[in-house]
Amino acid sequence: SCTQEVVLSGSSEDDSMHLWDLRTATTLVSYRPAAPASFAALSCIGSDFLAVAQTTKASIHVFNWRKDQPHCRMSVPERIVSMAVTQDSALLLAGGDSGRVFLWEVSSGALLRTWEAHYRSASCIQFTDDDSHVLTASEDSLVRVWSCGELLDYNSSSHAASAPIVSWNQHTLPVSSLAVGSGGIAARICSASLDRTARIWHIPSKSCLAVVSFPSP
Repeated sequence: SCTQEVVLSGSSEDDSMHLWDLRTATTLVSYRPAAPASFAALSCIGSDFLAVAQTTKASIHVFNWRKDQPHCRMSVPERIVSMAVTQDSALLLAGGDSGRVFLWEVSSGALLRTWEAHYRSASCIQFTDDDSHVLTASEDSLVRVWSCGELLDYNSSSHAASAPIVSWNQHTLPVSSLAVGSGGIAARICSASLDRTARIWHIPSKSCLAVVSFPSP
């Protein structure tokens, strides 16, 4: 059987998202209410579900791809601006407007960890492809790396302070996007900022490998 190609679009004006058939340009499903602030504020959970952080509310709506109404609604401590899910869909990570980061177990909905990752909004969150580390970036211009092993240390309090294994501060304005390559902790990391630069990072050496400048953010 052939694979169906689809496109997902969103509109803050009518608080909805739409799944389109790319070949026929017809709407397959319209999800409501669903209005993420950006692409960073939604994440796939396995092959059947989509988690969408609401723009104006401290809430995450989880949709089945085939249904227009939320499968479940999660009330969260603050407005969420970024999300990521592990490869096995076991853990959901969310960055808050205040700079706090929240880690949930998907199967139970249990909040496993909360920590102050940044001083301002945690605009970007990614796992490495082996789920061993978490990368966060923020409007405070910092890019940080965290060990999942330390975050999931059940001998420590769920609200205990966590320290990043790397914290890069070379950007001078808010970080707007973050991409992680393959290779686990050895992967190349790319961050883009409103300072009109993109930087390539290397976790083992804790160094910046390259800087690319652009005429506009």
